[in-house]
Formats: sequence, C-alpha cells, structure tokens
Amino acid sequence: MKMFSYRNRENLKNEISRRAAFLLYSGIVEEIFHAKGMASEELGSSLLPSNYDVAIELDNLAQEIEGEKRTIRNVQLRKDALDVMQKISNFHPRLVGSVWRGTSHLRSDIDILVFHSRAEEVEKILECNYKILTTKWVSKTDFGNTLNYYHIHFESNMGIETEVVIRSPEDIRLKEKCEIYGDLKRGLSIKELEDVLDKDPHKKFVPKRR
Repeated sequence: MKMFSYRNRENLKNEISRRAAFLLYSGIVEEIFHAKGMASEELGSSLLPSNYDVAIELDNLAQEIEGEKRTIRNVQLRKDALDVMQKISNFHPRLVGSVWRGTSHLRSDIDILVFHSRAEEVEKILECNYKILTTKWVSKTDFGNTLNYYHIHFESNMGIETEVVIRSPEDIRLKEKCEIYGDLKRGLSIKELEDVLDKDPHKKFVPKRR
C-alpha cells in the first residue's frame, strides 16, 4: 500500500513538473516558482516539485518541440554572446543563464554579467554597437544586504534580446548557488566560451540529479 502511494506521489510530481514546464515554455508564466504553484493548483494538489525537476522537464519539452534546430540555435546564441562579450572585454564579462547552460529555447535571451563600478562606461560602449531598448536599476536583498544591479537590454546581432547586468567589481569573487540547479553559478568567461565553441560547442552545463 505504501509503495502504491509513493508511486502515485511520484507520478503526480512528474505531471506537475511537466505542466509547470509547459507554462514556462509557452510564456504564460515567467518565474519558475509561479509556474510550480499554478501547475499544482490546476492539478488539485499542494505538492510542489523541485526547481531542478521543472528545469529538466523544460529542457526535455523544448527538445521535443524544437528538435535539432534548437541545438544548432544554441551554438549560434553562444557565438552571438561571444561577440557582445568581446566588445566589453575590459569589464570581465561572463555568460550565464540558459545559453551558458546549453538549455536555451525559442523564447530564451542572452544573459551576461559584467563587473564594474561605473555602469555608464559599460552602457556607453554598448550604445556604440547596439540599439539600447531599456535600462534600469534593480535592487536585490540577500541575507540582509541590499545590492543594486544595473540592467541593460538590447538586441544582439541576431536580433535576440540580450541583457547585460552590471555588478560591483567586488562581486566577481562571490560563489553563488543557483536556485534552479543547486550548483554554483560559474558561467563562462570569454576564454572559456571560446574553448567551448572550439572543442565542444553543444556542451551542456547541467549537474546530474542528486
């Protein structure tokens, strides 16, 4: 009887994860936490899968829908990201997000971190190369400390929405845990991205299930 209940629970968790992945992929919901809550409510349950479970389902769903074109596109996005990073190479850029992970899909953007004390200097270089769409300061409170990040949105050469987030130079030494996969958010430097594109352009940076 216990085994039957356990299997039912696992099946339900998988179903909720799959539904949450669909909500994210289709753009109905933007944040993974909200997607899990909505999916659980739709299925009449209070069970919430892990962020990791939903992320894996999202990756599988994107592959099912987009197929081989998705794999090719992620390489193109990495090349596009490299082009942006080379233009702001003095600011220690790192590719993060789904393009770094190798899990991007049709709605994914390019996410790049830079570390510099003067946001206007980074913005000035980007303005010379791209059409800036929006800029804004975003505050984040972590363990009682409020940090301010400057976000710059523009379109890459491929026409892909790109976000450069400018952080303090002191943050470059921080080791931050990913809220989705549970590993460290390492990302890729220019040199590391060049090596990946040269040796294994389809490489994924997703930890195995623990």
